[in-house]
Amino acid sequence: GSGFLTNNYALPGSATGAVGEITVKTMTVTGATAQDKMYNGTTNAVISMAGTTTNGVIAGDDVQVSNLAGWFATPDVATNIPVTAALALTGTDKDNYSLTQPTGLAATITKGNQTINFPPISRKGVTMTVSLNGKATASSGLPVTNFAVASGPGTINAGNVLSFSDTGLVSVVASQAGNTNWNAAAPVTNVIEVVLSYISGGMVPGPYVWTNLGAGVNGLVRALAVGANGNLYAGGEFTSAG
Repeated sequence: GSGFLTNNYALPGSATGAVGEITVKTMTVTGATAQDKMYNGTTNAVISMAGTTTNGVIAGDDVQVSNLAGWFATPDVATNIPVTAALALTGTDKDNYSLTQPTGLAATITKGNQTINFPPISRKGVTMTVSLNGKATASSGLPVTNFAVASGPGTINAGNVLSFSDTGLVSVVASQAGNTNWNAAAPVTNVIEVVLSYISGGMVPGPYVWTNLGAGVNGLVRALAVGANGNLYAGGEFTSAG
């Protein structure tokens, strides 16, 4: 050193107690891409590192990019949606680095596929009705309210109540048209067996005498019942022309 009293002092060969700071090293990734996905109601995104370059890592350090995830700006179906990366670092030296998230990412969300669950409907009597509301559900959570009779003696009214005009097999088709986020579901058919109605009670046991209605009889059996005496009773609509 220099100065008027420098000869009165001596510097040590080494200084102790000095304080310094080592800052983390910036690490960047180039070439990352966001992956397209099918709609599922969430903003979750997947970031691909295929073909990427990692910059700023000192040779020999143990540090890797992990948590290849991010999020879309919207969960809804659209193209070129901005995606925010949320990559992370792993490895024994990860705390020595600060990762700069890749920017400018975008990807597409396409419509999701849905299916219909339309459980079997038990055998019905010809005089019965069936409310179809709530009988079918869609995996998307969208309501299934569109039903149609494909074949058989059945009719569906505006309130989705199914009624029958005769016995036989009635095929009912449930469909869900989808919306801006969901594709239309494949229609599902339910086949319902329609039989004569079986009733118990409400009829006084006989004996009853079967009467021949004569030629030209028109008859439609709507119900059958067995009395306590074992007799079989028929109920329905009968007219006789002779």
